[in-house]
Order: sequence, then structure tokens, then C-alpha cells
Amino acid sequence: MSDRKFLYIPRRQVIRGLLATTAFGATSRFWTGCSSSPPETQASSGGTTASPVSGKPIVIGFIYNAPKDDYGWNQAQAKGAAAIANLPGVKIIEQESVPETKEVQEVMRNMIDQDGATVVVPTSFGYFDPHVLAVAKDYPEVQFFHSGHALEGRFAK
Repeated sequence: MSDRKFLYIPRRQVIRGLLATTAFGATSRFWTGCSSSPPETQASSGGTTASPVSGKPIVIGFIYNAPKDDYGWNQAQAKGAAAIANLPGVKIIEQESVPETKEVQEVMRNMIDQDGATVVVPTSFGYFDPHVLAVAKDYPEVQFFHSGHALEGRFAK
């Protein structure tokens, strides 16, 4: 028998951590600068404040595999997305009920090309391989976050 103890992390804690990481990554990547005076910001449509560096909001796209009010994983992700939507300079776009097929690749590409998403969060584990991996190769400037368990084997670095 093994004396190993497994680390248990509640799902809500994982989701909060992922969303906090998403918000931090999105804001820290674009809001850095060396100026001693704060840059001016512009208001954009939709009521979000603009990013000080680029003058436009950081667009984060969330993709759900079911309705976002499913009383489960998708709803928890949607609540997190709603919470970071209150951050200044952040705009959230969402697409729900996207199947775990090549359709999700099309949705990710549309979010990037049409909506200007610089961060994409596909929330279903079924989206990851091969869909997120395929789209991420074509868009190296976009940050992809995945809500799932720790990756092992060929995906771990």
C-alpha cells in the first residue's frame, strides 16, 4: 500500500484561481510601462474603461459547452467571467452551447478576428486537445487559458 496523500482542491477554489490568473495575466501583459505620469484613458463603447497603453479594452472571450445557467461548471465559469467584467479596461464576450467539435475552433477564431479577443478561455476540457492546441498555433499573440486539471505527459512543461 502506498502512503501517498493526494491533494484535494475544491472546484470553486480552482475556478477562482484560474479567473484571478486570467485577470492578472491580461492586465499585467498590456498595462506595463515606465512613465512616471499616468497615461490618459479613453472610454469605449459598452461602459468599459480603456487600457492605458493601447487605448482600447482587453477583450476576453469565454466559450461554454452548455448554457451558462446550467447550475454547474458553466454557471460557475460565467459567474467568474461576470466578476472580471467589472475590472476597468476589460470587455467580456461569451458564447454558450458550443459543441466540443471543430465548431469551437471557428468560435475561437471569430472571437479573435471579429471581436478582437486577446485572451480566450474555452471552459470545457473537451475543447483542449485538439481544438485549443490547433488555434493557439495560429495565434501566438493571444493568451489561451484552459479550465481543467493539471496536465501530464506531452502537454506538461
